Amino acid sequence: MDNGANDTDPASGQILVSNVLLASYTITETGAPAGYALDNVASRSLTVSSLNLNAVIGVQGSDQPGDTNGSDFHTRLGSLAWEQRTEVSPFPLQGGATFSISPDPTGAAALCWSWTTGRTTPIRPLVKSW
Repeated sequence: MDNGANDTDPASGQILVSNVLLASYTITETGAPAGYALDNVASRSLTVSSLNLNAVIGVQGSDQPGDTNGSDFHTRLGSLAWEQRTEVSPFPLQGGATFSISPDPTGAAALCWSWTTGRTTPIRPLVKSW
């Protein structure tokens, strides 16, 4: 667990397990942070050997995208999408509508936003609308 009893790196998002035996290991992310999905491939393999005493997945301090043993783990977010159309045939898209989403899907401090033809304009605090 990040910053748990066996993590000797105090930085959030970086895990270091010290004093491990020389062996091949499989690291598997078994739980994503709240609101996130696990990486597409939740396991990575690496070997601690006499030639590689400090085995690292990826390169510490920079992002390595992908799903290989050299890639960082990436938790994922989803998306929401919808359309506003008129009810008259041929049912064209219609801008200018305002929508609200509850709860706030960004997890940020809630603000109210008005979605009008793809532009956002602040309205009032405490609720987000699109």
